[in-house]
Amino acid sequence: MEAARASQLKAVGASLLALLAVAALLALMNLQEPSVWVETVKTGYYLAETGAFSLWWCEATYKVGRTFPRPPPPQTAVRVSIEAARNEYEPFQLVITPKTPLKRLRLRLEPFKPAEPTPAGAAPVWDEAALVDYVPVRVPTDSWGVVGEYPDPLVPLFRRDRERGEAVAEVEVQIENLQPRRNQPLWITVYVPKGVPKGVYRSSIAVVEAVDANGRPVEPLPAPIPVELRVFGFTLPDDTPLRTAYGVWIDNEWHRLRTPEQFRQVWDLYMQVLRRYRVSPYRPHAYAPIRWEVLGPSLTVDNGVLTLTIDMWQGCAAIVKVRRWNGTREELVEVGRVLPLLEQFEREGVGWEGRGIGWPGAEVVKEVRVVERSEERLVLDVTVERLSSQPAHRRFSATVRVTVEAGKPYFAVQLLRIANTDTVRWRVNRYYHLIPPGPRPASLVNAERYGAWLFGDPKNPTTAFGAAGPGFSYDLWVDAAGNPHGDVHRPVGKWLEPNETWAPSGEPALFVFMWDAERWGPLPGFVEDLMGGRVRALPGSAVRVSERAEPEFRYDFSDFDAAMSRYIDEFRFNSFMLDVLPERLGGYERFSPEWTALYKRLMAPILEHLERRGWLKLAYFYWIDEPPPEQYDYVKRGMAALKEAAPGVRRLLTFCYDAAPLPTFYGFVDLWVPVMNLFNEQAARERRALGEEVWWYVCTGPKAPYPNNFIDHPAITHRIRYWMAAKWDLDGELYWGMTYWRGKGGRLRNPYEDGQSETPEGGYWGNGDGRLLYPPVRQPPPEGAEPVIAPPIPSLRLALIAEGIEDYIYVKLLKQLVERGRAANGSEPLRKALQLAEDALGALDRLIRSATDYERDPRKLYAERHKIAEAIEQLAEALGEA
Repeated sequence: MEAARASQLKAVGASLLALLAVAALLALMNLQEPSVWVETVKTGYYLAETGAFSLWWCEATYKVGRTFPRPPPPQTAVRVSIEAARNEYEPFQLVITPKTPLKRLRLRLEPFKPAEPTPAGAAPVWDEAALVDYVPVRVPTDSWGVVGEYPDPLVPLFRRDRERGEAVAEVEVQIENLQPRRNQPLWITVYVPKGVPKGVYRSSIAVVEAVDANGRPVEPLPAPIPVELRVFGFTLPDDTPLRTAYGVWIDNEWHRLRTPEQFRQVWDLYMQVLRRYRVSPYRPHAYAPIRWEVLGPSLTVDNGVLTLTIDMWQGCAAIVKVRRWNGTREELVEVGRVLPLLEQFEREGVGWEGRGIGWPGAEVVKEVRVVERSEERLVLDVTVERLSSQPAHRRFSATVRVTVEAGKPYFAVQLLRIANTDTVRWRVNRYYHLIPPGPRPASLVNAERYGAWLFGDPKNPTTAFGAAGPGFSYDLWVDAAGNPHGDVHRPVGKWLEPNETWAPSGEPALFVFMWDAERWGPLPGFVEDLMGGRVRALPGSAVRVSERAEPEFRYDFSDFDAAMSRYIDEFRFNSFMLDVLPERLGGYERFSPEWTALYKRLMAPILEHLERRGWLKLAYFYWIDEPPPEQYDYVKRGMAALKEAAPGVRRLLTFCYDAAPLPTFYGFVDLWVPVMNLFNEQAARERRALGEEVWWYVCTGPKAPYPNNFIDHPAITHRIRYWMAAKWDLDGELYWGMTYWRGKGGRLRNPYEDGQSETPEGGYWGNGDGRLLYPPVRQPPPEGAEPVIAPPIPSLRLALIAEGIEDYIYVKLLKQLVERGRAANGSEPLRKALQLAEDALGALDRLIRSATDYERDPRKLYAERHKIAEAIEQLAEALGEA
């Protein structure tokens, strides 16, 4: 007995050791190999197969893993079966699973034809066929994610010209280098034009060529794959009822654009993509802003050659203009400015890169004092101030002496004193006279005693704007974007206590000049004559002074109107951020009473213009994001100032600390945007009854089980959030970014090579966060490469967001019909249609129990969508609106 028991124990021990060894091996393998990702809900419909490959299909709301098993053959005939309303895009996935390597597979998509005879009219069209690409996930977002490859980029193989609305009779697409036993989905989209009669339409997909890795044809399919589309008898509106505000921008390291025209061209391609997916950007007018200018009370000096304007609100010692003949008349053209600026040092750990360095510039002109005045000569002491303060970016005032002589093509600027008007001690490292040019220069020169911006032929310039004088260093340059910077600086190295003034004696004068080759000869000789006092005055000139006592507001809406006509009137974007919100006006801090009064004057013509064009109702202010509770009082002050100065523009506020709508902001917010998990349903209902809007947003959170936009979450999570928005009657959704292709320290991070979205500090936000679009190329082109004039690549997640928005429209249409049906006389057909509609709207409760408890099976979502569509048809018919 004991021997037998010992033998059994020995055997059990050996088995345990073997199991432990296997477990250890599996653990090691898991460390070395990524987990295999699969969609949690199995799906798919068998279509056909040969000895070389099989074909199957599934609805759009699935993520097909590379090794997802193909569905088994059915007992009945097979076809692709989809449904859509008019003016709707409906995608599905055709999945190719090779059994051996395939070099090439070519498909033909036949035109759609009605199953039954219909009146002559439009037919559904193939809109797009895209290759579903895969993105590696190395760091899962949360407990729902695993390591592996996830389908996301939708790389177009064919795309209909949506701008012209043209249909192609038949479409051919080619897929290359298919690997055995690895699924390759195609994302195929059908569009139903508005004029298509309701009914069933049929098409087919044929494999016209299949070639193996050796270039030999393989066994073809015995017959084309039938495709059947049911078109519902209603039309989705061009104006999407769910308002959106999505952040999007051009990251030029992926495009290498060089001119404003190229930026506008590529921006338009981005906007076309957003139009297709029914989302609106923050700023459709990003490259065509409202151009406005506030000219403050000023003093203008004209010496017969050039004019100097000292604007009390600009912080400039002088705005320099010259007279130019434009072919019909003489006009003043700005050639440059002179702006006082300091390089200051405060202490280590603050300022630029923690080195205590800051470059504060003057913000306003505090005083202009006349020292000497005659027709031959004017001497002014101009005191400029910086009013704001932050670490290493301190407050100061500086006084410069400006001397203008009649008929001379220059004037002199000399520093008299600098005062520390801040509350801390800081050091003046050096002071600057910035001389940025007005027009873009052709070239530049930095010499020992002068620097100049050159205009005309770069090799043979005809005019120049520059500065000359001993004791200064000249550092004029142009950055990578083509923006000119003109630094003329002088070292100081002086510590100043609070309220201390440094008043040096004998600081050199800087001569700011406008040179003309025809009048003054070669530039180097002109500079020597200038500093030697040998430049002669233009005969008959005199110094004349004029003043403007009241501010003047100027506007240019031309570019803005052209952009908004296209993107609001034509594309039907349904919101935009009004970004005319200066930090300071007239030297007054934002939201101060003085600022508010001036801002009201600035905004009045803008609001009138927007109202006249029909755009005001779509505008919102989004000036602060996710303020913490300690900023609430400041935010309320700002919101009150905006309401006073710009009535009619909704004030948007995002919340990530408190559930919202939040009573403390009642009366201060018109457009409430809480993060999804802080949405207050009861308060939202109350605020909407008062005419306010309630949106929500997702970003880096909330994470599982909330439905967000993460790559490593199930496909239904990207779509069902819009059913929730319909259930709780939300008005819109905000999303912070679609083109965040950066990471730690702002460096490029290729979204094709790693799904994880990295923070500027090097942390992780979640896979795909801020990336609903992909760059148009898989690798950033090198500097100097030809510009990439191409649209971004959409993601599967963005396509499902668009599907969810269309679902929201279905529900909205049915709710509106129900409301009209209840108000109408109740005939028997109408009562039956209303009962059917009420049952269909029950989908919102059947699919959604809460924001974290919702249906995960896409087939049930499609079934409920079908019921809603049929209820819309029947109720519209009963109301006589079909």
